[in-house]
Amino acid sequence: MPVIILSLISAILFRLGGSSYDLPLKTKWRDVGCTICTLLTIWTVGIYAELVQTAIYFALSWGVLSLSCDFWGSDDIEWYERALWGFVQGLSAIPIAVYTGRYTGFFIRILILTIFMPFSDKLQLKIFLDKADSVELSRGFMYNITIPLLLV
Repeated sequence: MPVIILSLISAILFRLGGSSYDLPLKTKWRDVGCTICTLLTIWTVGIYAELVQTAIYFALSWGVLSLSCDFWGSDDIEWYERALWGFVQGLSAIPIAVYTGRYTGFFIRILILTIFMPFSDKLQLKIFLDKADSVELSRGFMYNITIPLLLV
């Protein structure tokens, strides 16, 4: 249950970071907030990595969430750019995978995020009067809910 609650919080923070609302330090709600949620989820599922691995994970996760998906500078973000972003999101947990020595779940998480991120663009619900509603919510939720796979 705590993993689901943290995933819902991550979804909301991800959404706030990508919204059109005028919030102070808007993108940091996603970059730092979701990273903290995933770190809490890592601890909740019983992974207590060394300080070095934890710090590296924190930096990688924050870095990947702050990336723009528009890698090739086109007018619109293409599906393959979202797929690459999902791949890198999954890859950010490499310090945790190295610590646990469990790579199967790590690769499954990478695969899920790589496939999910481009398809998340199809999730359009207009509930917050902002075009990115459910898209951003689903991305934040998926980023966190896949953390327990690091135990597989």
